[in-house]
Amino acid sequence: MRAEKDNAIERKKRHQSRRPRRGGTPHRMLRGFILAGLVLAIGRPAHALINPGFTPVHLTQQSHLVVQLKLSVAGPKGKEKITAQVVKALKGTAPKAALIDMSEMRKEEAEAFVGQVRENGDGPVLLFFGKYEEEGGGDDMGGMGGLEAGGGRRIPPAFVHIIDRWLSVRNDKGGKWFVEAIDTDMQATWAGSTKMLIRCVKYVQSATNPAVPSKTGAAWEEEEERKIAKMAGKVHGALAVDVKGNGRSYLHILCEGGDRLFLYDKKAKKFGDVTGSLKLGAKSRVAAWADFDRNGTFDLASWDGKALTLWLQQKDGAFLRKATGVKLPVCTGLSVLGVGATMRAGLLVSTKHIPLLLTPGEDGTFSCAPIEGVAAGKWKGSALGEARPCVVADFDRDSVADIVQPFAAGVFLYRGRKGGGFEPASLACDVDQKGRPLIGTGKGFGRANAGDFDHDGKLDLFLVTEECCQIWGNVGGGKFVDTLRFSGELAYISKGDGRSAMTVDINNDGRQDVFITYFTRPPHLFFNRGFRSFGHSHAMDLEEHELFPKLKKGDQDEERDKKGQQAGVVHDFDGDGGQDMIIVLDDGEVWVYWREYGASEPLAVRAVLPASGPAGPVRVMAWSKKRLLGAWSVSPATSEAFFGLFEQGPCKLKWQFPGGKVRRKTVVVENKPLRVELTP
Repeated sequence: MRAEKDNAIERKKRHQSRRPRRGGTPHRMLRGFILAGLVLAIGRPAHALINPGFTPVHLTQQSHLVVQLKLSVAGPKGKEKITAQVVKALKGTAPKAALIDMSEMRKEEAEAFVGQVRENGDGPVLLFFGKYEEEGGGDDMGGMGGLEAGGGRRIPPAFVHIIDRWLSVRNDKGGKWFVEAIDTDMQATWAGSTKMLIRCVKYVQSATNPAVPSKTGAAWEEEEERKIAKMAGKVHGALAVDVKGNGRSYLHILCEGGDRLFLYDKKAKKFGDVTGSLKLGAKSRVAAWADFDRNGTFDLASWDGKALTLWLQQKDGAFLRKATGVKLPVCTGLSVLGVGATMRAGLLVSTKHIPLLLTPGEDGTFSCAPIEGVAAGKWKGSALGEARPCVVADFDRDSVADIVQPFAAGVFLYRGRKGGGFEPASLACDVDQKGRPLIGTGKGFGRANAGDFDHDGKLDLFLVTEECCQIWGNVGGGKFVDTLRFSGELAYISKGDGRSAMTVDINNDGRQDVFITYFTRPPHLFFNRGFRSFGHSHAMDLEEHELFPKLKKGDQDEERDKKGQQAGVVHDFDGDGGQDMIIVLDDGEVWVYWREYGASEPLAVRAVLPASGPAGPVRVMAWSKKRLLGAWSVSPATSEAFFGLFEQGPCKLKWQFPGGKVRRKTVVVENKPLRVELTP
């Protein structure tokens, strides 16, 4: 395909620009090494395409020695001394501590390296030593080392990884070790942080068949007709909704001209519009689904720009309109939030100011109050710029839902109390020397969603903003840090002007991926290689494969001048275990792209909240064998946990509701996706 040819050309250009490296004979013991290489700028590392022939799996398995170091600097400027303390050996026998001799380094190189070590502080450093061979060596369209006389390839005998960059290492005839250069080729092996690389190494060592994917491993089916419908009026969102609570997912398009519900018909092999038959007359700008009247069915809460209305689902499946009587300011988001001892479905309303909590009463009406009982003029968020829609999830792992509110120049965390209610807002990030928060969405549009992108059980945040995409890693203690720099190809291929994003698992490998829609360009999918290092999904890129919808003009198909999307959603709409993609174009056309089966039927465990249970949200984790598949935040009807699996077998789930015991359940996935209802 064209994309594969383009990638090959780019790899060839990158390969031709390399210079041969000097040789060196491996030494059995690491007794000391001198860091005296080419260390240039300390900004972002150079970028490279992912190398399938030398992943962290190859690196770890072919290494004789993998050592975690701690580097420190002492001495006056220009005469600094760097020492290396051995923390532990991850593989092989740990050597003794070593002194770093910089006497042979050029002044600018030494200064650059010293700055890098100081930036790292107490952070870990990894040294890999071995005899390396690239899988599929001899292919000159990529690879690790420079070409040598015989046309073969030589990979340096050792590498150092510090912060987010690689340095190639060689040993001198005298037995000393030199860092030769910043190694941009190794970014194609791993583009991420040293901390995540340590976890990756441990995973490779413990897994029976470890994998750090170099490509998506999924594609779209070849379909001639993908168009579903055309919306009349401005579209504000697209949701996958388990309307009946039976596992069949409806497509809900939020539209000023009238919402529409579509259901996929397996016999007809197409979506059908069921809006009229269900008597749904909502015109939503924002919406949320839950069982608001406690009759065992899912209902819709819809704000149309003026009033908040409930559309209550009756036993026959039809919807009945009911006014709430609640007057809201500008509503930027609605989130379902369990309140009270039974966690009955309430609503968190995001505004341009203090979030509002709508608590249901016994008569079906809502009471409305700010999340914090402070006067508007004393609200601390006023100093952080424009407020963005909130995200509700259990961010501190205490089984109680919390609220994160991003701002243009900061972020708030409202911790949920086990007895009900929320703690006062706290700044959920560190500040610089002038007291300014280190993270924020910047000016313009901004929206966040939760996901566990490094698979540690803590929910992180992915954000689309006018300026760029961002990943705020959850480091515990109610704090988030900017981790975009350590996120692989996502850091430099994703664009600004994002409209929405979703956490997905597009290839059923149990690693959480990212789906992005844009105001001005085709959507993006990024697959997770593991531990928050992403690759661009070329195989599913609509523009690269010329799959972005064209305009029909007579007998001719023409490229669109405008390629943005009003909305998008990724979900398993046909129930085959693979997630599909739906986008709503600028002109209101709705298009679907079906996940291809591939060599085997997609498998997954889908964990959901039933209508009759607590409203959540609840954090659920899963393990496949020994591998932690991370955590998902599950809300009624619209937000399930989707744990993709490569093979049949057991999958262990763990979750907990407020005030309840930790629940564990092991399910066995055989030849189809499995749906599991989460209960207290």
